[in-house]
Amino acid sequence: MTPGQLELEDIIIPIGISWWPLATGWWILITSVIIITVATIFIRLRYQKKWRYRKQALKLLEQEYQKWRQQPENMQGSSQAICALLKRTAMSAYPKQTEALFGSKWLTFLNEQTTKKVFSDEVADILCRKQYQTNIDIDIDKLYRSCKQWIKKHRYQPSNIRNSQNPKGEQ
Repeated sequence: MTPGQLELEDIIIPIGISWWPLATGWWILITSVIIITVATIFIRLRYQKKWRYRKQALKLLEQEYQKWRQQPENMQGSSQAICALLKRTAMSAYPKQTEALFGSKWLTFLNEQTTKKVFSDEVADILCRKQYQTNIDIDIDKLYRSCKQWIKKHRYQPSNIRNSQNPKGEQ
């Protein structure tokens, strides 16, 4: 007998394993990846929102500095604009504490918000007095560097801590 004449049935090949439904391990992996991705996006958005005012302040400070470099004769206007920007930045981070500060109290407050003293006596004089005088000789470069350092390095208080502080210590 020849092989083609045998009365044998064909071999039945089993169906391949499908991807669906997924095994429990795959569901755990997919869920973990989704949770980690959402958490990372959430944390990144909070971080960007928290530091957005610094980024904007640094950009405005750089613009004002470049404007002064193009027009060095406008020293008083540039120093006033930089000091105003510093005040706006401080008000963004510490709205309740900075509302009425000026002069030496303002400068003391600014230096207390960093780990080391940022504003030298010369820059302090610019911040407190010289910006309001006419025909002055100010080292804008020092003012710029000090303000940039303060904007980058000052401590930030989240709004929930700021709002819960009670200056009198009462409940």
